[in-house]
Amino acid sequence: MQNRNGSVVIVSMILGLSLAAMAGGYIALVTQSMKHTQRTFYLNTAFNLAESGAEYAVWCMKNSWTLPSNAWTGDSTTRTYIGSVGSPIFTDSQGAKGFFKIRVTNADSSNPTVIAEGVVVSTTGSLITKQIRVRLSNGGIGWDGITNKEETALFGGFFGSYSSGEMHASSVTADSIRHEITIASTSLEIGDVSIGSAADINGYVAIAPSGDSSAAADFIDSIQGSIMGPDTAAGQPGVDQQGANLIDTNRIAYDFTQDFPDVTVPAVDGSTVVYTSLPAVNILGLIVVGDPDGVTTERYQLNSDVSIPNGTTLLIIGPVEFDVAQDFTVAGNGALVVLEGDLMVSKKVGSVTYLNEYTGAGEAKLYVKGDISISGNGSFNAPYKPAALQVYGTLTEAEYAAGARQNITIGGNGGLSAAVYAPNAATVMNGGGSSGYFAGAIVSRSTRVNGNGYKVLFDEDLQEITDPSSYTVSGWAELSTAADRYNFGG
Repeated sequence: MQNRNGSVVIVSMILGLSLAAMAGGYIALVTQSMKHTQRTFYLNTAFNLAESGAEYAVWCMKNSWTLPSNAWTGDSTTRTYIGSVGSPIFTDSQGAKGFFKIRVTNADSSNPTVIAEGVVVSTTGSLITKQIRVRLSNGGIGWDGITNKEETALFGGFFGSYSSGEMHASSVTADSIRHEITIASTSLEIGDVSIGSAADINGYVAIAPSGDSSAAADFIDSIQGSIMGPDTAAGQPGVDQQGANLIDTNRIAYDFTQDFPDVTVPAVDGSTVVYTSLPAVNILGLIVVGDPDGVTTERYQLNSDVSIPNGTTLLIIGPVEFDVAQDFTVAGNGALVVLEGDLMVSKKVGSVTYLNEYTGAGEAKLYVKGDISISGNGSFNAPYKPAALQVYGTLTEAEYAAGARQNITIGGNGGLSAAVYAPNAATVMNGGGSSGYFAGAIVSRSTRVNGNGYKVLFDEDLQEITDPSSYTVSGWAELSTAADRYNFGG
């Protein structure tokens, strides 16, 4: 009996030791698994921090390296930032902290390279890091035709595209029209894009997403004009015929989004000469500005309204910037011309004929806070290349919210050939004349087009223009080997 009791005790001890060993092993396994899970979490966090660092670098590049921190060291060739905004970016419940480190080479060029490292300092003091390298290049401004924050109302007009490198906009006909213009709006209300009975779009339409499943069908039913490609024909899949109009639904997108940053007039650099008034009108009826050799940029900072009088031409023969605090108006037979090549001008005054030949490679940027108006037979750069004249509306979103307004108006036989970025302006094209047209591209808050047969032409060559304040990713890689990684130190 005693032997039997002793055997039970021994078996119980063996079972207890086995269970204890199993429990210890399980606890070790769970502990190891928790450590592995935590490390994986911190590795992902470090990677996210590295991406945040790269985005922070781009933000600083777009804001002169000063906001929200001026803690960059180095110069325009290489800049380095170690820390984080509100350093550290986070401290978790266990006390781990997160930072990033950034190095930017070719910092003030159009092709910078960013190396960003995300760093997580664990509670034990060990470092968990991830590094990425992002190669950047200046991106486009987003000119595709007509792009609006809000309303796009087309109650007339003939819309299409062309290439200014191949022909003048005034030479574009129904037979030579191309089909690459995009009419786009980021408005959440699908009904804010109105295509009236006289509006024929040789291109695409893009609007913002809608949660209403029937909105697309309702939108198509509301269209009274045409949306066509070069080969659109009745009976094709996706082509809806309404009377004589064809609506190619394959050319309508419902996923359009875009940011509309405010415009800031760039600072004057060392190669810019500043003037506070325009030169006088010469005997030929010209106001001539610009360095034809292209060495010097002329900046005209004009604090009052600017009006080009009837019969006067503002002739731009070199790189020029206009910073206009109020309105800019061209009326009557006034004109703004950006000269590319040679121009012979003659004018007879009494019995005397005056002649002069101008040569130049003009380019102009027009920054305007107030209204822009073209009326009568007035013209902005028509029929020359739109890329040579870039017009920027400087009214900000905050000023618009406070009640300020900016209007861009083209009326009568007025012509405009330019790339326009005015994200808080209302654009109205009243094509009442027989020869008025718009060529180029517009980004604005809203656009209304009135006038049967009024031509609105997107210049496809504008897609080649880059924006110094915009960047796109041209290359991306995670740096995983010691040979590839940059040693930030510290």
